[in-house]
Amino acid sequence: MRSDDEQPTEEAIVRLVKKLQEQFEKSTQLDANIRKNLEELIKNHKEASQ
Repeated sequence: MRSDDEQPTEEAIVRLVKKLQEQFEKSTQLDANIRKNLEELIKNHKEASQ
């Protein structure tokens, strides 16, 4: 265990960067899903209004 004033090891930095990249990828996928769902909701609403 390291104290708060110690610098992270290179191994820890590599691990954290990899985790951050994975989270960015997941975020991108979630954004795409949200946009797709919103477009579908808008389409369905317009069809129901006609």
